[in-house]
Amino acid sequence: LKPNFGSVKFELLPYLVRKQFLSQANLSITPAKPRALQVKGSSALRCCCYVMAHDAGYCQRVNSLASYMQANLDLARGGVSHFDKAPEPNEQLKEGNFAAKSFSAECARGAGVEVGGRSSIKKSTVGPHCRIGSSVKLTNCVLMDHVVLHDKVSMSNVVVCSDAEIGEGASLKDAQVARGVTVEAGAVIKGEVVTGETESDQD
Repeated sequence: LKPNFGSVKFELLPYLVRKQFLSQANLSITPAKPRALQVKGSSALRCCCYVMAHDAGYCQRVNSLASYMQANLDLARGGVSHFDKAPEPNEQLKEGNFAAKSFSAECARGAGVEVGGRSSIKKSTVGPHCRIGSSVKLTNCVLMDHVVLHDKVSMSNVVVCSDAEIGEGASLKDAQVARGVTVEAGAVIKGEVVTGETESDQD
């Protein structure tokens, strides 16, 4: 264990990267009094460090819903160093699937996405195998895979996790929907995190 470091950037960080996954027994010196943060019922927490070379990729701190949305949009629309715009799926759309016409230029969609007529999707990322009904309005949203949106749904600044379902005519703003959750038709949700536990509490 090195007793002193002359530089955080050139000595401490590389040292942490090399040593972070070693057990205490494998360190050259075992501290007499470990000072790692302790949480009740768990072992000591580790401080991990990762180094990304300058201009070697895309890195952004994502600690809020807004920053998560922004990261998705950055990668979807391209323009980020070393990233091209997310390619459109190379697939033959079935008759009645308006996915090719419903997405704005700043969107990205996965394979197998189905979209009904008169729907508008702007500044959003839609994962594979999502089904979006007719007259749906999405702005600045992230849909993970296998999400179902019924007709006339309106959403803005919303993250919907995998296998969730949003009922007809529901309106969501500044919200998050957990995996596998069903939002009732006509629901109005603003600034909430919708989980299975949330629905049980309301019942």
